[in-house]
Amino acid sequence: MRKPTPIKISFKQSRNIKDFRPLIDTLIGDFDYGFLWTILEWCKLAGNDDDHAYWEFWLVLHKKDVIGICGLYSKYYNTNEELWLNYLGVVPKLRNKGIGRHIMQHLYVKAKKAGCKTIMSYVGQSGDPLNFYKREGFEVLGRVKQYVRGYELREMDSDEVERAKEWVIRKEIAQ
Repeated sequence: MRKPTPIKISFKQSRNIKDFRPLIDTLIGDFDYGFLWTILEWCKLAGNDDDHAYWEFWLVLHKKDVIGICGLYSKYYNTNEELWLNYLGVVPKLRNKGIGRHIMQHLYVKAKKAGCKTIMSYVGQSGDPLNFYKREGFEVLGRVKQYVRGYELREMDSDEVERAKEWVIRKEIAQ
């Protein structure tokens, strides 16, 4: 059986909220309203995005159409050695066509350039995309609550409290 020709994609950075409009209604169900808040922060319409050592967002384009989003951010303010995925999503009609793999390749390049050694992410408690991440070489560290205990972190940040039942995954980046 022949593999389908992958859809060609490109990446664009923008802080214009209008560029994100095609994704907000389409992907909000996959994430939560924190997704909308993060986009508003990125576009400098709400909050303060200056508290990360690294924070980048890219729109994923097919031709001129916005079909997805991806990003990386530093959770710890003084280092880029560990970056976290900041929303990785593709519009439903174009899922399972190899786009996610191309997005991850883009993120690996950006992470290496930033000095990253490890990429981390949260995955929703249903675990739906875990198989995708495992194919990408990520290891599952456990639920957020277990992860925090296992690393004997003194306290959970607000993100981790909200995500206690979600999964934490990690991938080491070859230098």
